[in-house]
Amino acid sequence: VNTSDILTAYIAAIRALRVLDPAGVILELVCHPVRKYLRSRDDTVRCIVSNLTDDGSNELLDELIKGQPLLLDETGHSDNEDEDWEKWMPDPVDADPSTTSKSRRASDIISMLVNIYGSKELFVNEYRTLLADRILTQFNYEIEKEIRYLELLKLRFGETQLHFCEVMLKDVADSKRLNTRVTEARNKSGERGEIDVNAMVLSAQFWPAFREEKITLPEVMQESLKEYTKKFEALKGNRTLNWKPHLGLVNIDIELKDRTINFNVSPVHAAIIMQFQKQEKWTVEDLSNELQMPATALRRKIAYWQTQGLLKEETTDTFLLVEEHKGRTHD
Repeated sequence: VNTSDILTAYIAAIRALRVLDPAGVILELVCHPVRKYLRSRDDTVRCIVSNLTDDGSNELLDELIKGQPLLLDETGHSDNEDEDWEKWMPDPVDADPSTTSKSRRASDIISMLVNIYGSKELFVNEYRTLLADRILTQFNYEIEKEIRYLELLKLRFGETQLHFCEVMLKDVADSKRLNTRVTEARNKSGERGEIDVNAMVLSAQFWPAFREEKITLPEVMQESLKEYTKKFEALKGNRTLNWKPHLGLVNIDIELKDRTINFNVSPVHAAIIMQFQKQEKWTVEDLSNELQMPATALRRKIAYWQTQGLLKEETTDTFLLVEEHKGRTHD
């Protein structure tokens, strides 16, 4: 069963058992094995966090919008705090004596999900990784939606826990302004590289560690990045850029004999297909030496262009550019 389906059933059980037994004792007994099982699944945290910040109509987002502070399990919690002693009722005999009736009644659904692990840090770190993935795969500077989620999560987890995420979103907003200034500087000087570059400038110590991929980009791409770096240094004085050439998006038009196709691909995919401008046929070994990247990684990336019908494997590890498809009708 998918983890998301188990979580849906778990949330429904919490809601139903709350109605049946407001004291929370049945809930505790029934949900303990489910919590224990969810803890053993690798993707539970990611599933909860992505549901919390997913735009679709889901119960967790509704819970997050309520904005209650997080209530974690704390042993030694006194039942007498804020309690009206005249209305006090003892716990049923089958209640777990290690938790208090107050914490059983008060904890909301999100608190119960966090209590599967009992650690805010785990959730916040997972959210940070998810946020980085979303920003870097969509490569979009519009972050109003992410800011809204962050504000809601801050009500739950506190400002200090989410400071890194705040800096990440600030980086995106700063990058948007920086690109505008670089474009203006370019237009004034009349210097324009062959490729228009927009950069996402990230403060390395606040972002999760990036997966590294070895590649030497084609000269034309490198020149455009160098030109952007010069403009950045002119604006920022004592700071420079350390490019991550495997991250980001490249918008390319590929002109073939019979058609022109537009793609949004990673710089690595773009670098591979650009080599076929020089010659129509490459072996994996030659292309690997040209781009300075491992052959295994190169084969994986070439597979994308094969599925798009632009490259075909003529003989083992020799790839040919498909200029036109046989049987295509011409107007």
